[in-house]
Amino acid sequence: MQKNWYINQSGKNKGPFTAQDIIDFYDKGLIKSYQLCWRKGAKNWKPVFAVIQLARQEAQSYYETQVLKEDGQLPEIPINDVKASTETPDIPAKGPVELKEVPEEESDLANIEIFPSKFPIYTTVIATFFIAVTLIASIYFAAGSTKLKKVEVQNISVTTLNEMKRPVKDGDVHLFVNKEMSTIYARLPFKKPVSVELILHRKPDLLDGSEILIKAHNIGEGGLIEFKDLVFEEGREFTPGSYNVTFIYEFLSVTDNIKNKLGMGTIREVLEKKVFLVPESRQAYLEQIAKIEKKRKTAKRKAISTIREKLRTLESLISSMSIHYRLSLSQKSGWLAHKEFQQRYARNIGPLLQSIVLSNYELDKTKLTSTELKLENEIHNLGKDISAWSAKLVEKLSRYGYLNKQKRLHLRKFMDDDRVVLQSVKNEIQKQIESLM
Repeated sequence: MQKNWYINQSGKNKGPFTAQDIIDFYDKGLIKSYQLCWRKGAKNWKPVFAVIQLARQEAQSYYETQVLKEDGQLPEIPINDVKASTETPDIPAKGPVELKEVPEEESDLANIEIFPSKFPIYTTVIATFFIAVTLIASIYFAAGSTKLKKVEVQNISVTTLNEMKRPVKDGDVHLFVNKEMSTIYARLPFKKPVSVELILHRKPDLLDGSEILIKAHNIGEGGLIEFKDLVFEEGREFTPGSYNVTFIYEFLSVTDNIKNKLGMGTIREVLEKKVFLVPESRQAYLEQIAKIEKKRKTAKRKAISTIREKLRTLESLISSMSIHYRLSLSQKSGWLAHKEFQQRYARNIGPLLQSIVLSNYELDKTKLTSTELKLENEIHNLGKDISAWSAKLVEKLSRYGYLNKQKRLHLRKFMDDDRVVLQSVKNEIQKQIESLM
């Protein structure tokens, strides 16, 4: 591709270049659309935007697409810049200007001095004006958007008023509520304009089994923020108690916003603490909690005592069962021993054992703790095991005819083996009861 193209920059002719060079300079922004350009054979210098299409066509087809008269000389550079318009008239040259062509080796892009063209002075003035107006408006709206009326604390108790007089330290927040418990006041340790999201969470306790979750939001400054629009996501109203409080706040001052934009700091922070709302009711609340806790301890001791008495009864039944079984073995035959043991069991053991087993079905299990319910079930199972043990002993005796000394020893060992197992189960339950007393 021939190097037929020249450009003018800072009053100097640069070139020659190929059409592809001109396209690359233009696409990369190294030359401006209103800079002058000339091609061998053209009559006048023209702005780049007027001939860039011709350069593209030449680069694409690798031959000239329009007839240009070649005179071997560069036309004179016009005195005035050509205005950027879609139709640019030819600018007549004042006279031939003899210029030496730049040698071929100097046409490389690395050797070209490309300088940004200067904007007209009025463009700079207008741009500066708009930037100043935009900056002033931004500062005005940023500063004025968080401007609020001074918060007036109303209808609060003397206790709350005294707490509000306490100074707020860095990293701390004071929280108060009015008498109707309809408005919350938060006192923050800074005076900046701030946007605060408030989250209150109260878990069920001994006094109130309901969960409370409240959210609120407001913007304020001067350290005191008022929250009236309370959203109850759980529960319906405030109740005295300890609340886990979360403050999510953003600084809204112009300085903080600028720092945030520049990455010099954050404007969003989270603060968590635990507070007791309605301070004047705190003592009454604690007294009620203490009473409930005392009643719970009394009821717990009573429940454990009942369980312990049942276990003692089962222990005595195990001993009684073994005694009556041994006495029954004094009979001459297994059939007579079996009849006597059945009578002793029905008269001395059966009714009491049945009452303990059935008592488990009559329990109000909703009033028992998980530990108490576990012990009740273990005693119930032990009672059923003792009942099954008695049936096993009766069935064993019914198999024997004449009872001699050896057979009696065998039957006693059979009974003692099961009694040891039941005693070990009883001992494990007793350890658990003792740990709760």
